[in-house]
Amino acid sequence: MAYNFIPKEDNDLFLDTNASKVGSLIRAELLDDVAAVMRYLKDNFRGEEYEEPLSIDPNKNVVKIRKSFVGVLAKEYPSAAQTKAELARVLGRVQRRNGERIDTTKLSFSFGDGSRGQKGTKNTGIAFEDDVVNAFELWKQGEPYEPGQIMDKDIEKFIMELVKEYELTKYSEIQIVPEGAMNKARPLVVQRGSMYAGSPSNDIGKTVTDVTVKGKRGATVDKTVYLSLKKGATVSYLNAGLGTNFLSGFPISSQTDRIYKFNEQFKNFANNFGIDLELFRNTFIYKTAPTKNLGAYTPSNYSARAIQQLIASAIGYGFHMVHKFDNGHIKHYRVTQSYMNQASALRGTPTIYYGGKGQFSRRVIIELETTDYRKIEFIIRNKTSAQLPPKDLLSMFYYR
Repeated sequence: MAYNFIPKEDNDLFLDTNASKVGSLIRAELLDDVAAVMRYLKDNFRGEEYEEPLSIDPNKNVVKIRKSFVGVLAKEYPSAAQTKAELARVLGRVQRRNGERIDTTKLSFSFGDGSRGQKGTKNTGIAFEDDVVNAFELWKQGEPYEPGQIMDKDIEKFIMELVKEYELTKYSEIQIVPEGAMNKARPLVVQRGSMYAGSPSNDIGKTVTDVTVKGKRGATVDKTVYLSLKKGATVSYLNAGLGTNFLSGFPISSQTDRIYKFNEQFKNFANNFGIDLELFRNTFIYKTAPTKNLGAYTPSNYSARAIQQLIASAIGYGFHMVHKFDNGHIKHYRVTQSYMNQASALRGTPTIYYGGKGQFSRRVIIELETTDYRKIEFIIRNKTSAQLPPKDLLSMFYYR
């Protein structure tokens, strides 16, 4: 599914240029219904988190409502069918411009963020979350489960292994709770000789869970398994903002005559990694863009303790990692405190690339190696536009 049409206003649904993006809704004569729902949501829910509330797949009559509405518009149930029924009940009262109620027998709704930001077709993690939830629901309905019922064989294999590892068959009831949109931010905290994400505690299962599996005996939850889902060639444990507390007011590339004083927060960050502030500045501010990078440097002064602390807090523990690679293979494992400590143990010294690794790009890459990861990259850039000041710290972890 590709929920990549996100209208800003209800009128966008009726533009000729968008006809191909709402093809299924046009054929089912549901555009007026979707427009009515959009007006209702925009009129009754104010705030940035409620803007652009809908995402649409051109081939579906199911419209996704962004996850910020969960618990505000309607409850999200463990079962996708229950959630759809609840949304139909809540939105079934919405009226078209002619005063008639929308037709929820032909049009249905679910919670999901579509392709806004780094989600949907731009980040297939949301689709992976849906696949895992749906696969668990199929497993639950088996009674007894018959192999082959789940279409994706790699997900089926993962489900069976997880069930065995946590002995989920011994519980009278299993609840599958999708929570990807509930993840809490983990801001970067930096002092000289110390760096971590979120809080000093690295027990982060409740924070990073995308799907929570609960095993119940009667009314009591006896087992809780937090699943953190990743998809792609690498794992990104930490993405943090630098624009507000670290690089506030940093010049754009052409402001070469402007004097910028790095604050203590960023100086501590730079000292911990061994970043050269002059090279950093030259990476992002220049009269003429360089044709190649400014070089790779191995710092002599850096804090191995602070770097290991940051990596450990980025990885954390107290959850089950589920990583689906592009070829479909799923690697999954318990992330324990022991694993975190081992995986964050540095090998060698950092290498810092100013201006990228080949042709010049406005980024600084800090490359590291640990016991379990052959390469870790912390990348400082602006992920929205390369022309804007750096404000993002991104991470990429490569397995051995």
